Amino acid sequence: MSKSKRMSVVLGLLLVLVTGVLIGATHAQEGDEGEPSEFHLRGTSVVRIGQYPDSFSYDGSDVEPLERPGFFELHLDATNDVGLMIGRFYVDQYQLNADTLLEDSQITVVYPLFGFNNDLEPEYWEGGITDFIPLHGDSGNEAPVLPAVWNDVASWGPAVVFIDGEQWQGGTNMVSETNPLGALYGHMMYTNLVRDPETGFVSNSTGDAPYSPMAPSDVVPFDMDAKMLHLVVRTDERDQNAFPPFTTFMHFNFLDVEEIEPLQDVEYLTWDEALNGLTPEDIQGLFDQWLALADEIEATITEADA
Repeated sequence: MSKSKRMSVVLGLLLVLVTGVLIGATHAQEGDEGEPSEFHLRGTSVVRIGQYPDSFSYDGSDVEPLERPGFFELHLDATNDVGLMIGRFYVDQYQLNADTLLEDSQITVVYPLFGFNNDLEPEYWEGGITDFIPLHGDSGNEAPVLPAVWNDVASWGPAVVFIDGEQWQGGTNMVSETNPLGALYGHMMYTNLVRDPETGFVSNSTGDAPYSPMAPSDVVPFDMDAKMLHLVVRTDERDQNAFPPFTTFMHFNFLDVEEIEPLQDVEYLTWDEALNGLTPEDIQGLFDQWLALADEIEATITEADA
C-alpha cells in the first residue's frame, strides 16, 4: 500500500478522534447491578510502540521494550467515571514530534479526569470510563487503528504530561471545553494481547502480513482475556505527515499487569472542580501531589524488585 493511499484512508478513519464523536455501541456484558465497577491495576514491562512519524508500527520494526523500569497504575470507578491513572517510564531516544527528540528523558503521564464533559461523547464511553466491551477493528467502536480488542476497562479523557518533571502542555481548549490543566487527549485500554510479545508484530488472519486498518476483519478473532495495558496520549494539532495524523502521538504498552490495593487518602478530581474551582495555586498543588505519588509508586516498585 502506498504511503499516500494509507494516509488518506487513515485520516478519514481518525478524523472522528479530534472531536470524540465515534460510532456508538453498548456493553457486551455488565457488572452486578448495584455494585460499583472498580479497577486497581499496575502495569510494568514497558514497550514503546513506534514514535513520530509512525506510532503504530504494525510490522514491529519500531517496537522496543524499554530497558529501564516503568509503570502505569490505574485506580478507576467505572460506575461514577472518576479515578486517577499515573504512568512513568524512561526513554533513551524518542522522537516526540517533528521537532523534538527526547534523549535520556523521564515521561510522567497523569489522567485525572474522564470524558470531556460535553454532549459529543459517544454512548459507549459511558461518561469516560467503560468496561467489558470490544473496541477498534470491526467492532463498530473507535477507529480501526488496531484489530478488534476485548477491553475489561477502557477510558478517555485529559492527560497531563510531564517531561523530566516539567509540564508539556497541550493547548488551551479541549473538545469545546476550557482546559485549565493544559492537558492533552488521553486514552487507556486493558485488553487481550494484540502484538507478538517478542517481535511486536500485529498479524492479519493468516500471519503472513501485518494488520491493515483498511482490512479490519482480516484478523485472528480476539479472546476475552485481558492481559496488557495501552497508554495513548496525543495533541489536538494535526500533522499530515504522521500516522496517526497528529503532531504528537505517544503510544506505550505494559505487558505485565497485576491487581493492586486501592489508593489511600486520595480524593479524585471532578469536572466541576476542574472547570469552576481551581486557582493556579490549586493546579500547581495537584501537579506536585501527582508527581510525588509517581515518585512513591516508583520507589515501591524499585524496592520490591531489589
